Amino acid sequence: MTMIQHTESVVRLPYAPPSASRPVRAQDPRSEVGGRRVLVVEDDADGAQALADLMRLTGYTVEVAYDGVTAIEKAWASRPDIVLCDIGLPGMNGYDVARELRALGGEAMRIIALTGDVQPEDVRRALEAGFDAHVAKPCDFERIEQLLG
Repeated sequence: MTMIQHTESVVRLPYAPPSASRPVRAQDPRSEVGGRRVLVVEDDADGAQALADLMRLTGYTVEVAYDGVTAIEKAWASRPDIVLCDIGLPGMNGYDVARELRALGGEAMRIIALTGDVQPEDVRRALEAGFDAHVAKPCDFERIEQLLG
């Protein structure tokens, strides 16, 4: 004969009605970090995923593109607040991506170059192409957070 035993657990949580002294106010979802959308553009799949995961853990909503053409398509469709873009991309480089995003009305997007090219000429070219900032790889995540404010 098989005996089946059951265990029952009861969890009691205190109920606190909403306080009349504390008004409930609607918050703009974009006022929190979690409301900000980020597009990571990186052809190295592991690097892209690692950066995207860090951004998600920090509370951002993240999409990833592995080439410039896809980045333009995703940016046009989702209108990210922030674009973290590698310069050395297949087909369409990061400079062209930044120029295209600005030409398509992406003035409000914060576009940050992520690159191993760190000479003064590289920084100048990035800013001229429409990037707001230039971050050297390997990326210092604290520096990226500072730039995102």
